[in-house]
Amino acid sequence: MIVEFDSFEVDTTAYELRQGGRPIPMEPQVFEVLAYLVGNAGRLVPKEELLDEIWGDRFVSESALTSRIKSARKVLGDDGRRQHYIKTVHGKGYRFEGAERPVDRATGGGALPAERTPLFGRAENIDEIVAALGEDRLVSLLGIGGAGKTRLAIAAARAMATRFDDGVAFIDLVPIEHGEEIDGALAAATGLAIGAGSTRSQIVALLADRDVLIVLDNVEHLVDEVAALLDVLLEGTAAPHFLVTSRVPVELVDERRHFVEPLPVTGAATGPAVDLFVRSARRFGLRVPDSDLPRAAEVCRLLDGIPLAIELAAAQLQWLDLPALAARLDDRLELLVRTTRQPNRHVSLLAVLDDTLENLTTEERALLLIVSVFPSSFDHSDLDGVIGETVGLDDAAASVHALRRLLDLSLIVREQGARSRFRLLETVKLRVREQGDPDDRRRAGDGHADWCLHVTVGGPSDGLFSFALSDWCASHPYDLRAAERHLTVAGRTSEAAELVAATAFAMHCDSGPRAAETLQRLDSVVHTVDDAGLTARLRFVGVMCGMATRAPAVIDEQGRLALLAAEASGNRLLLSHTRVLRSWSVVFDDPDAALELTVAAATDADTVGDRAARAFADGYRAFMLALSRRYDEASALARELIENMGPEDRGGYPFNVAVAAYSSILCLSNPDATLALTDDMMSMPSRQHPMWANQLVAATLFASARRHEECRRVCVALHDRLDRPGHTPFPDLLIPIAVLAFRSGEHALSRRWVQAVRDSPHPTQSFQATVLYRRLREELEQHDAGSDVFTPIEMTVAAAEGLAWIDG
Repeated sequence: MIVEFDSFEVDTTAYELRQGGRPIPMEPQVFEVLAYLVGNAGRLVPKEELLDEIWGDRFVSESALTSRIKSARKVLGDDGRRQHYIKTVHGKGYRFEGAERPVDRATGGGALPAERTPLFGRAENIDEIVAALGEDRLVSLLGIGGAGKTRLAIAAARAMATRFDDGVAFIDLVPIEHGEEIDGALAAATGLAIGAGSTRSQIVALLADRDVLIVLDNVEHLVDEVAALLDVLLEGTAAPHFLVTSRVPVELVDERRHFVEPLPVTGAATGPAVDLFVRSARRFGLRVPDSDLPRAAEVCRLLDGIPLAIELAAAQLQWLDLPALAARLDDRLELLVRTTRQPNRHVSLLAVLDDTLENLTTEERALLLIVSVFPSSFDHSDLDGVIGETVGLDDAAASVHALRRLLDLSLIVREQGARSRFRLLETVKLRVREQGDPDDRRRAGDGHADWCLHVTVGGPSDGLFSFALSDWCASHPYDLRAAERHLTVAGRTSEAAELVAATAFAMHCDSGPRAAETLQRLDSVVHTVDDAGLTARLRFVGVMCGMATRAPAVIDEQGRLALLAAEASGNRLLLSHTRVLRSWSVVFDDPDAALELTVAAATDADTVGDRAARAFADGYRAFMLALSRRYDEASALARELIENMGPEDRGGYPFNVAVAAYSSILCLSNPDATLALTDDMMSMPSRQHPMWANQLVAATLFASARRHEECRRVCVALHDRLDRPGHTPFPDLLIPIAVLAFRSGEHALSRRWVQAVRDSPHPTQSFQATVLYRRLREELEQHDAGSDVFTPIEMTVAAAEGLAWIDG
């Protein structure tokens, strides 16, 4: 809404006060106080009402309100003595009395409906619609029922009211049942004097040069008739513009489509969806305390951010508390029903949804059922994969057409910031699963599980060595979990175990949370398997989870069990892999035994003639030599491995091990020799999901070469990646910072952070980090042997100092 008085404009949609068309900067709460008073011009607004409206259930003193009133007066050129606009009624409240009574500018024939409740989170949408209407004469607001298309159209039209000399006309098509009634409704709304003869030809002639914005609301049930009318009007007129709201496009070449997405819901307990929930509850005299906002945000997320669903859910707080409401959202379609004396077509979420679903074709219903098996987002290749594995649903051309149609209906939406990824709204998913035939649902679930198996299950080394597989697993964790559950319920336990086994290397690249969840269920998966080879591969997953979660005891236990299973299998290739993994937990207690394990692993690999397995064993032998401080032997072996690998080998884990070992060993003594390898390290397994230990080496190399900005950039990315609840990026992240300080001549600082690494309650969690730390410590000992002892609290302080130092 835009309200004007004197030279001022209060725009509640754009959240702006303007004078002479120029915005005046204001604090948000000051604007809210002014806008509320302006919206209630001429009425005494009690202080208690203002406090409730602006601050809700948060306790603030009256002085906070007095301060905002003073600031509002200041921007209006008013003061407490003059009180030209904002009058103080002592002991009562305030009254807005402008030079003239404020007038909503969007009035006139076919007037826009009043804004009876606030509009949340749509300012950017309004700007986009206004811009679109500046370029095109027909703009359609499309979205699922309950997304708030009508409210948005009214707000956008109100924002543009003064741009059209002949104003705005609003036509609600809900009461109109027959197409022949549309012309009369349009003529009445635009104030046209229609005589005898063809109504449509008269409308075209009378509107030809009228500078008017015509809003046609809720056209989906008459979309063919509306499209025919608009086609004639666009052809026969030059000035009118048209704003349409619909669940389906009108399919004219002139149409500019704007999809009205649900309100965004982030992980934070704030945002427009939560604001709408809180305000909707307030209409029933209910308060949502700040402590309940995180749960309110979760409710909004489960409801897909659909405004209608949020409003209906907030109403349930009259008889349900928030935990009970959240627990019952699986039954949301029956739960979320509106109770009101006012006639309203959105009486329930179920009615709105069924109104759209009942008009789908057989192909569209079949595709919706397939899409409902995806636990999160998907792209075209994912969809093609599932369709290809699903019996009777292999018509790719029909699926493309159906997908386009479901997107037009906003039953399927595009992921924010990813135009080629899609997701099915959870609310739609629930209804589709309820309506679908059980056998069809099972076949769709089988197709999804078979697709995951087809992508992941390969040779015995794939789970350990394949970067492509690791990257796919990292991008599809929810698909893998859903497929595993489906296969388990279907009694296909060995195939479920194969899926888990395929994720070993993906767990190694994980920064912790997913690996921890996988580790929790690993034993239950292993116990369903009676094949020793598959058991060994599952234990590989356990070792890799231990690496990602920084759990030495897990690495040791899972490595021991993997070796037992591999020996029982008699598979020399698996035995080679297992000896390498077992060496990881042996090396710090018995370096010679670790070396012997990698030598034996190389022999096993030679026996079966597997070059990749041999390179894997030799790469880790280079690490074991470095950890035994035999740096010359280690670097020579790593360099030889790199030089002997062809282009076809550079995309696998053995090459990564050799590069990581070589770079870690030479980081301080000769960083220039390995800087060229940083791009390789930051691309394994992919640029989207690089191994965090490789990021650490790259940051340290940049530090050693005094490339401060590149070091800082990688450190910030690494910190953001590893800093998660229950996890810490330290002490590892202090290593590149300490190297940078050392190279900058700040030996005392460098020594402080190296000592903090040593005294940290958390050990370094990769061979790369350990080698880097030891090399730097040895360099520092040559300069000064002094040291301090750090408590855990002092370690935290040192970490914060290190981050601040590198950032400054």
